[in-house]
Amino acid sequence: MISSHKKAIVAGLILAAAGGYLLYAGVKAGKLSYLTVEEFLADKSFRTQRVRLRGMVSKEELSLRAGSATVSFWLVGEKGGKLRVSFSGTIPDTFAADREVVVEGTLGKDDVFLAGQLLTKCASKYEGDKGPGGRRP
Repeated sequence: MISSHKKAIVAGLILAAAGGYLLYAGVKAGKLSYLTVEEFLADKSFRTQRVRLRGMVSKEELSLRAGSATVSFWLVGEKGGKLRVSFSGTIPDTFAADREVVVEGTLGKDDVFLAGQLLTKCASKYEGDKGPGGRRP
């Protein structure tokens, strides 16, 4: 028969290992980084993963109907790469063409990125006036 002291040590080791794994998995999931459109399109391994992409909303084929909670648009990367995006949910008030956005989701079978989250970026709203050359006076 195994002593209760040895059982407690084994149980403690199992709990420590489980806690370490949960911590590792949480940190890994929390470090979902942004990809550019070009990075996403170039690396086929991302096509089966949930990722965050950032880019600009193109004016071309922007489909946003009043009263609808669905939007479809082209996400354009820094170097001109393009990806079709579809989002259903609460559309931010600041969402518009030529606006930088972040979308999080997965690629669908028809090569349309199915976003589960849509965030708009508006850095200029939070920056003060800048002088010549983009520097603050």
